[in-house]
Amino acid sequence: KVRFGAGNRAFAPEDAPYIQLGEMALVGQGLGPLGQEELDRIATGRKFGFNFGVEEGVFTLSADTRNADIPDQLYLFAGKLAMPRWDANPVLRAISAGEIGYDSFGSSAVGVLNRDLEYILSNRDPRFATPSPEALDQVTPDGFRAVWEPILKTGPIEVLVFGDIDKAAVIDALTTTFGALPPRETPSAAVLARPVGFPNGTPTPIKLTHSGEADQAAAVVAWETGGGTAGIRESRRLEILTQVFNNRLMDALREQAGASYAPQVFSKWPLDIDSG
Repeated sequence: KVRFGAGNRAFAPEDAPYIQLGEMALVGQGLGPLGQEELDRIATGRKFGFNFGVEEGVFTLSADTRNADIPDQLYLFAGKLAMPRWDANPVLRAISAGEIGYDSFGSSAVGVLNRDLEYILSNRDPRFATPSPEALDQVTPDGFRAVWEPILKTGPIEVLVFGDIDKAAVIDALTTTFGALPPRETPSAAVLARPVGFPNGTPTPIKLTHSGEADQAAAVVAWETGGGTAGIRESRRLEILTQVFNNRLMDALREQAGASYAPQVFSKWPLDIDSG
């Protein structure tokens, strides 16, 4: 796993649609002279991965690999930061997929929650909204590059390697890949200070509607907890508490009342920012 940059904090509100597009298209663009087809070809006979994610306070690249392929895997990740490729086609495909998929969210109660819940719980912060077709109509491959190119150059890099590895060989591979990168830019204080807010309580429930079967419904109760490494012990306690809640809700709502087939409880405690 490779962690770098400022995550969602790196984006201004007007750049919000490019967050989801980055998760969908950034890897597919490849690096240097290697597009997706070339990456697939060189992966033959090797064990590679190339997953990319955007979290509240950090970006991540991750993969499962094996000892023999660690140097090449690290080279691919470092190359993505050092010499990113800007191919318009993956971006255009991601825009089309986003526009097509947006309407499908409205066909069920769960779909509406998948589309809107994180946006509502982040105090309607545009960075956490699912881009609408109208928003996607405004984005372009050139705009994608303008947003993501400086992001890939910014922020310290942390590399974590787990498993039965040859430690000396991994350190040597890190030296010739990430260790060979030029100095990185530092995120500005304004970027690092961009908050992730939680909304004030509401006296009446917020109601959303879907276009599916009339007997489908979903309900959510949420409250603010926290974030950051200083409170990591509390986050672990909350994880245990969610399991207790899950067991009790399953017994009461599914087995006794038959009111819900899949009640869920979860806790989200980001480690790279101090709120959650």
